[in-house]
Amino acid sequence: MAGLPLTYLSWTRRALDGTRGDAARGLARLSHDLVAGDILLMHDGRCALSPDGWPVVLEMLPRLLDRLAAEGLRAVSLPMALGEAPVASGAAARPDAGAARIASAGYASR
Repeated sequence: MAGLPLTYLSWTRRALDGTRGDAARGLARLSHDLVAGDILLMHDGRCALSPDGWPVVLEMLPRLLDRLAAEGLRAVSLPMALGEAPVASGAAARPDAGAARIASAGYASR
């Protein structure tokens, strides 16, 4: 593997949304003392369901993006954070189910 063009990354916070159906608790795990550079782990497939039957990630993500904006942070993809893709300027649009996959591999930046 040493010869492959790979970059080792690990998350600094995880929502535990793969096993726990509590969006509020997952959001608290992700957003407590959040700082630029944190790498957030959320699942875009096979995540736990809320008591209402929704994937927990879809309940957390809009609230997480609102929290990031309130803190002066924004979510970017890992390729963007690593300088491998351009970082879009301006406020992020409210995600839909299709955007959850991109944002779930998110990185907080200022």
